[in-house]
Amino acid sequence: MENIEIHQKLNNNIEIDPILFKKMSLVFNAIEDGWTIKKIDKSYIFTKKHENRQEVYEEKYLLHFLKTNMRID
Repeated sequence: MENIEIHQKLNNNIEIDPILFKKMSLVFNAIEDGWTIKKIDKSYIFTKKHENRQEVYEEKYLLHFLKTNMRID
């Protein structure tokens, strides 16, 4: 397969809704961390292999998950 380079000029004044940006950041970071994400209706379902077990996480873990995956670096 041939590599195709795509160059696009970006306007320095790009505006994006802050909530949309946070959602994009969360989804991107979770994928980079090995999570699979599906959207069903208006809900996002995050799954990750845990030795073939399904786990339900406590609020403390969910807070950690959000802090870890909402980073911008």
